[in-house]
Amino acid sequence: MEVVFIYDAVYPWVKGGVEKRIYEIGKRLSHWGFRVKWLCAGWWGKEQRKLEGIELIPVCGPLRLYSGERRSISSALSFALSLAKNAKINADVLDCQVFPYLSVFPFFRRRNLVLTWHEYWGDYWKEYLGYAGLFGRQIERIVASLDRKMVAVSETTARNLLNLGVKNVEVIPNGIDFEFIRRVEASEESLDVVFAGRLIKEKGADLLIKAMKLLPDYSCLIVGEGPEKASLIK
Repeated sequence: MEVVFIYDAVYPWVKGGVEKRIYEIGKRLSHWGFRVKWLCAGWWGKEQRKLEGIELIPVCGPLRLYSGERRSISSALSFALSLAKNAKINADVLDCQVFPYLSVFPFFRRRNLVLTWHEYWGDYWKEYLGYAGLFGRQIERIVASLDRKMVAVSETTARNLLNLGVKNVEVIPNGIDFEFIRRVEASEESLDVVFAGRLIKEKGADLLIKAMKLLPDYSCLIVGEGPEKASLIK
């Protein structure tokens, strides 16, 4: 059986929740005998390569994912146009990560398409992009209206989709590798609070820093990369 994942960013070149999920699921599927491919941006170059049994197929060069503090619309469009050249790729399952939405359209006619929702924004689009966000919200609604299998990574996202009228939603949450965690030796350094995640405004790391100022006797470690890193350091 052949499974193809569709997403621009690839772990470990880009460290975020979506790409980490694909990496963890993909390498396990490969170990179980599935053929796994990943249509992505070529963060390492133009050539195809294997990663833990996953065939990485770059459809374009590395992308500038963010424009300032926000996801780059031009990069999302560029990736979607590059995907169009691979729209007829053979696979039993096409698992397309919905965000940033435009990637869905080259494959929307495929009956074996699965749409994985990591979040649903709804009215938040206007806060994120102003009036231009109305376009984003409409695109999101169009994708949600497609008659395809929908996967949500959380009950919250599933509930938002169900409230929108989407019926074919299944929750498949992100996993935790407990065996790996158990094998990690405990650090000699003790910390009270640890934040791990992409450093973007929506994650709220800035609020954590402000909160820690109220707790001078407590220690905090922030782990991650993203467009907010420089401002957080300041």
